[in-house]
Amino acid sequence: MKKSDTVISKILRIINVLSTKLVYVQVKINAFSNEHYELVQLSGNPLGKIINIDENSFVAFKIKELLPREEKNIRYKLALARKKKPVSLDLLKCSFNDMVSEKLYRVNRNAFSYATRRARNVAERLKRKSKNILDFQTLLLQFFGRNIACSYNDPIDPDSIFERNHGHPKDLAFAFSIFNMIAGIPSRLIEGYLIEKNNSKGHVKRHYWCEISIFDEWIPIDPCFRKILIPLPNNYIPIKVEHIGKHVRNVSTQFKSVKPTLRKAVRIEEEEIVLTVNIDSAPLIGKTKNI
Repeated sequence: MKKSDTVISKILRIINVLSTKLVYVQVKINAFSNEHYELVQLSGNPLGKIINIDENSFVAFKIKELLPREEKNIRYKLALARKKKPVSLDLLKCSFNDMVSEKLYRVNRNAFSYATRRARNVAERLKRKSKNILDFQTLLLQFFGRNIACSYNDPIDPDSIFERNHGHPKDLAFAFSIFNMIAGIPSRLIEGYLIEKNNSKGHVKRHYWCEISIFDEWIPIDPCFRKILIPLPNNYIPIKVEHIGKHVRNVSTQFKSVKPTLRKAVRIEEEEIVLTVNIDSAPLIGKTKNI
């Protein structure tokens, strides 16, 4: 069995919010990005199963019944092995002229439906300063540092990020992707966790960054901390890949009710998350509650 370097443990609360019994309840929860990780072992109570959909893997559970207002806890643990791809910073030192023109047009057209005129002008201005893609990323990160402050306390609202000078990490990742797509560089959003080390303990945050595609290789960039992540540090844990305009739900549920209802019947709450990663051959454990 392959050795695991990342472990995600979760306790979830499944709640029937109705005064009606539910039967054949199925819950599907986004678990990890299978482009970044290989599953070593899944354990838990009840034992779920892994479903792979495109770049993402979900853990699915079946519950025979939920009585009116009943709550049930689900515990599971994912032992994962990171897929380490040898990506060099030299990959970014190519020119925009080296990109396939058909792909440039398609990516550019998709981005224009999200960006403001000012955002389009900024992207084109930065692109004119250098035809080198590494230079463009550096200039864009500098622009974000001067103009868009990153705050975990901001509500998530990517649609208005081009009208503000601050935003949540998800907003910044969205904007950074759009700027790249205006320039013709394919980009996608990454949702995951970030473990920040504080003395010997780790603090877990839900975090967002993006990846740009150069010659079909995906390169991670964090506009919140203004870093090109080559290689991706172990304390960055990708759990979901999402392309602009194609939403992937973190949680989905199906059920049958003994009485007809149009209301949302099942609520999922994350009670606790414990993450363990290897940093410099030593385990770093991060724990959080009610995130």
